[in-house]
Order: sequence, then C-alpha cells, then structure tokens
Amino acid sequence: MAHLDENTLQRMFDAGCDALERGANDQAIELLQPVAQWGASVAMFNLAIALKRRGDLNRAIEWYTKAARAGDVDAMAYLGWMHRWLGATDEAANWYREAQRHGHQQAGPALAALAFDTTSTAAQTVRATASMAARAHAQRGSMELATQSWMTAAESGDAESMYQLGLAAEQRRDLGEAILWHRAASRAGFAQADARLNFIEQQR
Repeated sequence: MAHLDENTLQRMFDAGCDALERGANDQAIELLQPVAQWGASVAMFNLAIALKRRGDLNRAIEWYTKAARAGDVDAMAYLGWMHRWLGATDEAANWYREAQRHGHQQAGPALAALAFDTTSTAAQTVRATASMAARAHAQRGSMELATQSWMTAAESGDAESMYQLGLAAEQRRDLGEAILWHRAASRAGFAQADARLNFIEQQR
C-alpha cells in the first residue's frame, strides 16, 4: 500500500462508500479493501458490510473483528449481534461487554437479552403476540413494522420469525444476513430454512 498516497486512498474510500450505497458490493470490496488494509477502521467496517451483503460471512466477521480491534464501537456491537444469531453466545456476550465498555448505548440491553429464557411462559406470550402482529403488518404491506415484530418474536425463540427475517434479508439482497437468519431458524428446528440455505448457496 506504500505506493498509494492519502489523497488516492481517500478517493478510493469515497468511491467505495458510494458503491456500497448503490448496492454494488463487488465494486465496494475492490475499492475499500486497500483502504482497510492501510488501517482505516471505518473502511474495515464498510468492507465488512459489503462482504456480508455478498454472503461471505467468514471474511465479513474477519473485517468486523479488525475494525473492532481498531476501536470501532459499532463493529464491536455488531459482532455481538452476529455471534448471537450464529449460536456463539459466549462470544456474543464478550463483544457486547466490550461495546458497552466503550459506551455503545444498545450493547447493555442486548447483553441482557442473551439471558432471556426462551422456554418461559413470558417468552411464549411474547412469541404469540409478536408473531401475530408481524403477520398483520405484513398483510397490510407495512414491512418495516413486520420486521420489528419478527425481531421481537425471534428474540423470544420463534423459529418461523427467524425464517421470515431471512426472507426479508434476501429481499434486501443482504445474503449474509439471510444466511445468518436461516441458520438460526434451522437450529431452532424450522425445516424450510435448510431449503433456503441451499438455494442461496446455489445462487452464489
């Protein structure tokens, strides 16, 4: 990277962010990777986003981790979120604690949510109420509200809501998030998620 001066790197970063905004993930990766390798944590974070959207979860986690270790608090919190839904609860807790220590406002509640007993009567009530609300919002075409309700139900252990969040991520062309949700749904026993995972793999 020594042959790239700071002005060139800045132009590459700006162009990479523009590509990311347009959903041109391959172009974003090509432009952002040299800047990330140079050491800019915000470029590491944005590179991780592009990799995640393309469905490359392992490389995305690698760059989120580099960004977090370089001090990016949002990367710390997002690693907590990703590891939670990938089933690595201890790793999720570690990253949430690190984000909380650095002042991330949502990390504390997210950490507390890890301890929620999804087998409890309270969880069953939340699942039923939230999944019903999600269906109603989806039927009205209010997908943002439906997604919020699916998220609430998923956090209470509802496998079908995890699956629906995976489908919603597919619609947004965020393959990494779709894979993450479908894997979570599969672990929770929702068989249709396996078919979606196979379909996504065939499309990559």
